[in-house]
Amino acid sequence: MRMIMSFITAATITAFAFFAGISFPVEWGIIGFTLDFIPFIGPQIATASPFLFVLAQLGDAGFAVFAFVCLTAIQSLLGSYVEAKISGGALHISPFVILLSIFLWTFLWGTYGAFIGVPIAIVVASLSRAMLGISEPTGANKLAVAPKGNVISSTGV
Repeated sequence: MRMIMSFITAATITAFAFFAGISFPVEWGIIGFTLDFIPFIGPQIATASPFLFVLAQLGDAGFAVFAFVCLTAIQSLLGSYVEAKISGGALHISPFVILLSIFLWTFLWGTYGAFIGVPIAIVVASLSRAMLGISEPTGANKLAVAPKGNVISSTGV
């Protein structure tokens, strides 16, 4: 899943760089793809590098800031929202739990924790479901998990 989202991020960065007229759009996409695998710091480097390049190449601070804001929006939207939503749906875990797990384990163990935060959440959820006989949540009911045969809505209805 991470590779697919990194590819989508790279394609979006490439398209933006191409249409904005930034030199080497494919290379910026490859850099974005590669750095997207490094939690927190990678996306920041992937947005700061084109900013500095545009600033040095064109000398236009306004356009460089525009590029930086757009690339930051791309990284934030795809990395923090879309990826969490897709990963949560595929893993039957709430996107909130995925983000919380990443933040918690990054806080406790730094970069290593960022890499293993989601696998730890998956293991805990799987073991909890297996030991308690809890079924997989369905539909929009991913925050509340109920015993088999009993469905509890996350909206309280």
